Amino acid sequence: MSRSQSRNATRSDANTPHQHYLEAWSPYSKFSTTLSWFDRVSVLEEGVKVITCGIEKNGITLLNTILATVLGRGFEWYPANPSTKGLSLEAFKDRLGDASNSWRKLVVYRDPMERFLSAYRSKCLLADGDKDGRKHCHNLFRLNDSQISFLNVASRLPQHGHRNPHWAAQTSFCGGTVGSMWTSYTHHVSFNNLSGIAEAFKGRVPPATFEKIRIQLRPPASGTHITDAKAHVQADLDSPAVRRLLYDFYRDDYRLFGTHGMLFVE
Repeated sequence: MSRSQSRNATRSDANTPHQHYLEAWSPYSKFSTTLSWFDRVSVLEEGVKVITCGIEKNGITLLNTILATVLGRGFEWYPANPSTKGLSLEAFKDRLGDASNSWRKLVVYRDPMERFLSAYRSKCLLADGDKDGRKHCHNLFRLNDSQISFLNVASRLPQHGHRNPHWAAQTSFCGGTVGSMWTSYTHHVSFNNLSGIAEAFKGRVPPATFEKIRIQLRPPASGTHITDAKAHVQADLDSPAVRRLLYDFYRDDYRLFGTHGMLFVE
């Protein structure tokens, strides 16, 4: 993974793509029905041989921009998702889990509290001008403007959060493989070091395309889809009650990341 400059600002998802629902793997979940966001997988064949797992609030817009660059066409959500390849969930898992193949398998992960705050600032406070924010916060959690607060949203996560990709646990994504097959991914990229995405494409795309990817991964100085969540975690999420709710809801993520040594400094 590259050690180049980290990125503290966050990118909001410009428009929410069509959502594909599947039963998800989750060993610790209280819920019998969860969602697995299998269509967030992209499979780049034709000599590239890169698999990406996109997760909302983890640079997913940037990742799809890079996929468009590699494919040489305009931006679209998940342009190489499994349905375009006739790839079933089981076939995908077989390909992901085959350590002998030459596929590179990329996933971007993020501190769960930072990710929650990014979603809150974007969808509940509309801090980045996201026009779809109310659908993903007010409507989802059944709150009006006067009721929006960290505590009210966090307390409603167990009932509603797993149904929306901006709030769902990272372990539930890409057919549940982030949780069940984490070690099968060859490139684990921290959201705060997104330049590491380029490593998955190094030597797999033409030099001119690779340089475009490197340019796209440079941290932006400013922009309309930035929530700057990392800078606000300490101040905004200082309530022990809120933090306890978040630890409980994202326990699968913390357990996974902690098991693999990816503890976050708070």
